[in-house]
Amino acid sequence: SPGCKLTSIIKTVSEMGCVLPVPEKHSVLRMFDNFQSDLFTQIDNLSYVLCNEAQFYDLFTSDLDACRKTAVILSPYLTARRITLLESTLRELKAKKVKTVVWTKDPLDLGTTAEAHEQCSEMLKKLGLKVIFRSGTHEKAVILDGEIAYYGSLNPLSQRDTRETMLRVKDE
Repeated sequence: SPGCKLTSIIKTVSEMGCVLPVPEKHSVLRMFDNFQSDLFTQIDNLSYVLCNEAQFYDLFTSDLDACRKTAVILSPYLTARRITLLESTLRELKAKKVKTVVWTKDPLDLGTTAEAHEQCSEMLKKLGLKVIFRSGTHEKAVILDGEIAYYGSLNPLSQRDTRETMLRVKDE
């Protein structure tokens, strides 16, 4: 919708190029320096949060746990290791009847890793997720219940040891 925060942020990013100003008061990176037990209550009150790979998965799994209707995950790469780490959370989505779709690279785009990618796709299907192959895709994003969106450089279903960032936007 035209008035939502995500639309405003996308418009700002489009006008500025690839640089997005994130006000210091909303930076989760600063909050995580002094971890507190009520951190996720604090985060839930923020419209947007910038996190790195060290904080992303705790926040992501918390949001998946709260997801009730739909989950869309754009992750060009898949690894058995990351899917296994997220398995119980992904299995719970199926139990809650959350419609979950993963958009990922077409195995034909991957050459020598195509077979492993297809095996990971089968793992996701067995967990109850719909997998859609898309040639040339490289987007990394997550949209939960049409209310929470993540967008950034982190592959949600494969990240291992690279430095990444994700912007989490919560529509109000």
